[in-house]
Amino acid sequence: YLCVHELSAASAIQVVTLREFANTTCSRLELEALVWGMGEVFHRVDATKVKPAILVYSDCKSAMDLLGRRQRLERDQYMSKRSGNRLRQADLYVQFFALCDRLQPQLNWVKGHVAAVSANGVGAMFKRVDQETRAELRRRITAACLCP
Repeated sequence: YLCVHELSAASAIQVVTLREFANTTCSRLELEALVWGMGEVFHRVDATKVKPAILVYSDCKSAMDLLGRRQRLERDQYMSKRSGNRLRQADLYVQFFALCDRLQPQLNWVKGHVAAVSANGVGAMFKRVDQETRAELRRRITAACLCP
């Protein structure tokens, strides 16, 4: 995730923080990363006792639409109507809703993986996170290949 202290400032403090997730799926990974990033922000905000506006940008449409599904998910106790089983991401939904209650974030969906990325603003931030993630992945692959 990328934490920016002032979105509009040209000299905004930006720190890209990476984390490896194991034994996951693509859809679960999107939620895991979102919950992890929001949790990190919560701990930073909670430590300062300041209530800043929290803006969350994600290209994961299903995650950004979760609040709209919250009432039904909670009413159905995170159970699938079809199978009667607990939803696979139920644990993450619960964590996400708890973080939303605490942070009151503004959720913003942005189109991901587009060829033309703006040179500034949110597009530039997505590009930076993507570049740093890919660079770290290359470093880890190279290190793994060099091990005896």
